[in-house]
Amino acid sequence: LLRETAEPLMRTCVAGALANASIKAGDVDVFVVNTPTAWYAQFACDVTGIAADRVVNAHPIVANVGPALMPCNLEIAARRGLVKPGATILFYAVGSVSNAAALVLRCDRSLGV
Repeated sequence: LLRETAEPLMRTCVAGALANASIKAGDVDVFVVNTPTAWYAQFACDVTGIAADRVVNAHPIVANVGPALMPCNLEIAARRGLVKPGATILFYAVGSVSNAAALVLRCDRSLGV
């Protein structure tokens, strides 16, 4: 089911979040995507067109830790210095392969990690 739904769900959710924020994929400073599989971060780059250096991938470090993937990826982004005041962060998460969500966050301060 993941194979059938992953791309259309990501395209739809990300396009909606970007449109609601009045930005384009190129305006995203950091893409925090849940990474339930080893290939998912690169897949997210391929689907969205967001550069690989802006996508965070915790999978090699923590594998699939379910709901903790998003905060893990956000912390990695912060530790890499990607989360700065004024940064535009796109979040995307796929749920149990039949739901998904995306949102855009504009940081007003550093996370300080």
